[in-house]
Amino acid sequence: MHLLQCCGRGDCNDGIVDFGACAGGDPWGTWRYLTEHGVVTDRCKPYPDWAKGLGIHTFESGLSPSAREEAVCRKQCTGNSSLDFEDELHFGHAYYRLPANEGTIQKEIFERGPVVTHLSVNEPRLSTDESYDDSVIYRCPKNGGGIVTHGVRLIGWGEEVNKVSGQIEKYWLAVNSWGRQWGNNGTFRIARGVNSCHVEEFVSTVMMKV
Repeated sequence: MHLLQCCGRGDCNDGIVDFGACAGGDPWGTWRYLTEHGVVTDRCKPYPDWAKGLGIHTFESGLSPSAREEAVCRKQCTGNSSLDFEDELHFGHAYYRLPANEGTIQKEIFERGPVVTHLSVNEPRLSTDESYDDSVIYRCPKNGGGIVTHGVRLIGWGEEVNKVSGQIEKYWLAVNSWGRQWGNNGTFRIARGVNSCHVEEFVSTVMMKV
């Protein structure tokens, strides 16, 4: 929530034109902001229900007066007033992009934790439509699946046997940003090792200071 409130045009999106609710968010700008300014955890600034699906440039329209007030960037904890904002800040140390290689991405997740990637959500079922089927491993057409417009976190991987074909299907486990009411508690599975929807093409991450 801290990033949505405080990291605007020229920082977290590098001045990119708005992509609807996503507002053209850029992970490189986000990593830079985190490294230079730091961000607080959800216990200091929790992510409210009204912010589901909203980007950093859509706070000014379509919100109630109380929500617009909550969206303003302030250096204070809203989730727990007893917490000190400065004490809750966490800073990045270094950020980098990973090669589009399945094994390299797996190694990064295993050794350092989740990574961020961009993908195409032109695949109709990967939408805000809550008809999502969590039994499906999603995949885009072989040409990639369209323009890359959406960011998600990759938190793990797995494989299962296709009940129809009998073949083993590999997948990434990803966390979306459309709230826990979407998908399987906010997560979904997407084909692994074939760059489906460009999911392995734009992976990046940040190392945090400890």
